[in-house]
Amino acid sequence: MPALPPGLLPQGHPVLDTEDRGTKSSLGAVSLVRCGPRRADLASLVVSMRSPRGAIEILVSRSPAPLGDLREALPERAFGLVAPRGNPGRPIEPGPLAERAVRAEERAHAEGAERVTRTPTVASPEGAGEYQLRLGDGCHRVQIMAAVPSTFPHRATDVDAEARDDAGRTLARDRSEAADARLDFCLGEATRVTVPYAGAAGMVPVIATDAVWPIPRAIPNHWGARTRAGFAYALRRRNAPEPTTAPVFESLGVAGPTMVPITLEPGRCYLAAVAVARGESRGLRLAATVGDRYMRDEVVDRPEGAALAFCAESEELARIDVEARGSGVWWTFALFALGGGEP
Repeated sequence: MPALPPGLLPQGHPVLDTEDRGTKSSLGAVSLVRCGPRRADLASLVVSMRSPRGAIEILVSRSPAPLGDLREALPERAFGLVAPRGNPGRPIEPGPLAERAVRAEERAHAEGAERVTRTPTVASPEGAGEYQLRLGDGCHRVQIMAAVPSTFPHRATDVDAEARDDAGRTLARDRSEAADARLDFCLGEATRVTVPYAGAAGMVPVIATDAVWPIPRAIPNHWGARTRAGFAYALRRRNAPEPTTAPVFESLGVAGPTMVPITLEPGRCYLAAVAVARGESRGLRLAATVGDRYMRDEVVDRPEGAALAFCAESEELARIDVEARGSGVWWTFALFALGGGEP
């Protein structure tokens, strides 16, 4: 019996690996055909799925004649000729520097920023430089924007930057392909922040804008500045409702999985948050099980804090699971009551 023709799926048609005798598919359909004595190869199979969500359906068929093209059974998965990708050309010029700075300030004020400041400088001939900023407590959005030269030819403007505190800990990093760099982070106290950047088109004017949002007053500060900043960043990252009262429950934990039981008031909504207090965190997960409902927030990139909101219906107990990965990690958990009704 001949094998099915290739081309059913983009990079998805079975390709036999002679070393591990595995057949792989990237888009959902795998076909294995064996004839004659080779049918014994299919006597035992191991099927694995890497996706955390999905289902596997297995169909076994025996026939003395070819079964036909799989594309006839699944026409919606067939594809035609694919054109070569080609070259998209140079990046789009970002526009005048002054206009971009004004738009950044207007956007920050529209999102509730308390204040926005500008710091001008000039990049080096290589298009690089460094800012030394003295920033107060609060959540900051630092944007680094470089002017576009008026002469041609010139290098494309693609500014990359990162923010580091006095201890050398990375607060934020931007390595995207956008023309301007954007760094979002929170500080629990006044801190000197170093912001190196690169990617400007030579020795051109550069502007750093710093938009600041205040940390909610209800966030406790007795656990230290880093914990306070972690709580604030977790709430801001999740667009969580701002708590207005002090936490109704607090707990301290270390690296590894930890289960924290909490009592609830039926008909009330809550905000759960966890923040790193010390150590080098490489991953942070916060989960809540309330009755038959399960909520989770997991942070891998800059895992300083995680947060989630939920409501108690008739439940009086909930299970909180915190998993912190890293070296010497200590974390703080806080539960805020938000009031009744849906969040």
